[in-house]
Amino acid sequence: MTYPRFFLWILVFTILSFSACIKTYNPIPKLATGGNGQFIASVNGNVYVFNTANISYANGRFSLEGMDSIPGQVQRIEIYFPAKTTGIYTLSSGTSNSGSVGVYMSAFSWKSVFSRYFTNRNNPGSITVTQLDTINKVISASFAFPATSNAILTSTPDIIQVSNGSFIHLTWQ
Repeated sequence: MTYPRFFLWILVFTILSFSACIKTYNPIPKLATGGNGQFIASVNGNVYVFNTANISYANGRFSLEGMDSIPGQVQRIEIYFPAKTTGIYTLSSGTSNSGSVGVYMSAFSWKSVFSRYFTNRNNPGSITVTQLDTINKVISASFAFPATSNAILTSTPDIIQVSNGSFIHLTWQ
């Protein structure tokens, strides 16, 4: 009679051991699980699913914008880069008309105060274009970049981290 109890205790111990495993939670949706037209990014660890995503493409150059707004605050990511094929593109410095740049902007409409952060040559980021169809006008990509403040409102620039960014099947006209 001691054998059945012994095996029962081993079974209970085994079940409890496997059920007590620590499960990790990743709040950032993976690129493959997002929906069409979805623009997602983490800014300093805060996850944003941008409710507006705009894109334009002219002369081999993309202009992407994701914006999330709640009463009193607007979060915005802009990415400008030239691309004609899939691949990895560096985001360092430039403007909306030249170069490749990542921009993060946070605005508090009730204060009329805004902060703008830009990629630069000393601290570049990247965008990985995984789908690019210029005939059907569709693009998918993931991106990450550090961005430095423009220091207009502060005496020293600070750096924010945009990470785990992705957009899936964004279309343009």
